[in-house]
Amino acid sequence: MSCDASLVTWQLSEDGSRLVIDTPSGERFELVIDERLQAAIRSDRVRVRQLEMDMDEVLTPREIQTRVRAGESVEQIAESAGVSAESIEPFAAPIVAERAHIAAMAAGATVRADGSPWNFQPLRSVADSWADDGEEPDLETDWDAYRTPEREWFVRIQFGADEVAEFAFDHARRSVSAHNEFSYVLLGLRDKPLEDTTPIVRSPDVHDEPADVPVAEPEPDDSDTSDDQFDSLYEMLSGINEDSVEIYEGLSAEPVRERKSRPKRARGKKRPKHKEPAPEPVSRPTRA
Repeated sequence: MSCDASLVTWQLSEDGSRLVIDTPSGERFELVIDERLQAAIRSDRVRVRQLEMDMDEVLTPREIQTRVRAGESVEQIAESAGVSAESIEPFAAPIVAERAHIAAMAAGATVRADGSPWNFQPLRSVADSWADDGEEPDLETDWDAYRTPEREWFVRIQFGADEVAEFAFDHARRSVSAHNEFSYVLLGLRDKPLEDTTPIVRSPDVHDEPADVPVAEPEPDDSDTSDDQFDSLYEMLSGINEDSVEIYEGLSAEPVRERKSRPKRARGKKRPKHKEPAPEPVSRPTRA
């Protein structure tokens, strides 16, 4: 993407060590005025190439910018690579400015959080309210942004030295959504960190062996134990579901009873019908 150079404005930073460039789209970049930039301005291509070759032996400019865009600082990259921060700062400066620009855009983005009193409010208002009304009044905030390998931007707000809230930034919709635990607290959606209260039942290992502990022999019971009592015990145990975490819920299950089959009658033989006895004839009286 190219733009008219006449539409690009630039100026020196207050300390005169950086070149601040503003693009027509509203983006701002800062370039450190070092030997490499001065050589490029003088069109000293040989010197520029020599500086790039010295850096390629340790880190390529692409690697530096990828790591900076992912959230690493210039000092962290320099320490891990064993080089000075000044040697990689010219490559990192545009990405550092990009991160600051994204963080500023996210600060004015709209919060998307159903059930939150801050829904559809600017993220900057949420942060300012927490900093002013929190346990520590006038708490300092530090805004930053980073991009994941999946090309998703996240904004990070640090309150003092302890709390950090992260929000996912949707660049197209200019909206943010909670990403980590403290960001939910910030939006009033969660008062404290979630705790996993799900009970965990460890199933016995097939290699577990019983402990070598003497077991007391049960004392004989003098009371009579009928077969009906054993039947009730077996029915109760058959209701236990071994796959359930709370195994005692199965005690209410009805045991499966076997149906007793009736003996079948042989074919061809019919049960004789019961016949009523015939009434006796009533004798009529004779006429005189």
